[in-house]
Amino acid sequence: MQHAVNAAGRLDRLPISRFHWKILGLIAGGAFLDAFDIYLANGSVAAMVKEGFTDLHHGAMFVSSTFVGMMLGAFIAGWLGRRYSYQLNLAVFGLASIAACFAPNIESLIGLRFIMGLGLGAELVVAAGTLAEFVPPATRGKWVSLLASITNSGLFAALAAGYWVIPNLGWRYMFALAGVGALVVWFLRHRMPESPRWLESVGRLDEAEATLAAIEREVSAQMGQLPPVQRAVDLNKDKAPQAVPRSRTSSLKPATRKNWEATQSFPAVPRGAENFRRASSLLRAGPSESRATPGPTYQRNNRGPSHAPSAAGNNMPIAYQMLQNAGLISGQCTQ
Repeated sequence: MQHAVNAAGRLDRLPISRFHWKILGLIAGGAFLDAFDIYLANGSVAAMVKEGFTDLHHGAMFVSSTFVGMMLGAFIAGWLGRRYSYQLNLAVFGLASIAACFAPNIESLIGLRFIMGLGLGAELVVAAGTLAEFVPPATRGKWVSLLASITNSGLFAALAAGYWVIPNLGWRYMFALAGVGALVVWFLRHRMPESPRWLESVGRLDEAEATLAAIEREVSAQMGQLPPVQRAVDLNKDKAPQAVPRSRTSSLKPATRKNWEATQSFPAVPRGAENFRRASSLLRAGPSESRATPGPTYQRNNRGPSHAPSAAGNNMPIAYQMLQNAGLISGQCTQ
C-alpha cells in the first residue's frame, strides 16, 4: 500500500547545510555556462563576419537559431524530470558546443547552434524551480536571488573571455570553453539527487522516500538531530497543505504559529472575468475618473486582493492599475 511521503514538509524543515550549497553549486554552474554561451554569440558573430566565415544575414540566422532551440528545449524539459533533464541538457549543449569548434561552414554551425539551444532552454526552465524545491521557504527568495546573480555573471565572463580569446585564439575557442565547462558540470551533476517533490508528484513514491531519506541522513550527519516536521502535504494526490495537530504547533513561537495557521485557509481570489471588467473600465476611464476608482489592495498573508477602497488605491496611477489588473488576469489563467 502506497503512503504519502510528505516530501514538501520534510524538505522545508531541514536546516541550511552543505547539502544546500552543493545543490546551489551544481545548478548555478550549469546556469552560468548557459548565460556564458548565450552572450558569447555577439563577439563570435562579429569575428566570423570579419574573417569572411559568414555574412550578416547568416549571422542573424545563427543568433535566431539559438532562441528557436531554447523555446523547444523549454517545452521538452518539463516532461523529463529535474535530474534527468539537467543531465541530458548539459550533455547536448556540451557536445554540440565542442562540435561547433570544427564547423566547416556557417550552415552547419547554425544547425549546431540550434542543438545547443535545445540544451540551453531546458537548463533555464528547471534551474530556479529545482533550487526552490530543495531549499526551505523562509530563505527561498535569497537562494533564488543568489542563483540569478551567478547566472547573470555569465555575461561579464563571456565579455571578458572574448576580449582576450577571440583576438588571440579565434572565435572557435569560445565554443570550446563553453563545451568543456558544460561537460565538467555534467560529470559533477551525477551526484545530484532527483527532486523528491517531483518524484512524489508523479507517483514514484518509493524513489521519493529513498532519495529523501538519503538527504536527511546527509544533513543530520552535519547538523545533528533534525527539527520536527511542521506540515503535511500529499503531492501525489494534489491536496492542499493539511494543518498539523494543535499539539504539534503548540511548541512553535507565537509569530511562527500565526503565520502557519494563516497559510491553511486562503480567501477566494476574484475570477478572471471580474479582473478583465476592471481593466476594461480603466481603459475607458479618463485620468481623473481612474484616480477615483479604488484599486485592489493586498493584505499580508492573503493570496488574493481585497477590493475595499483605500487611499493608496485612489491615488494609484492609471498605468500602474492597468498593469496590476493585467497581472491578476494572467494569474487567474495559470491557476
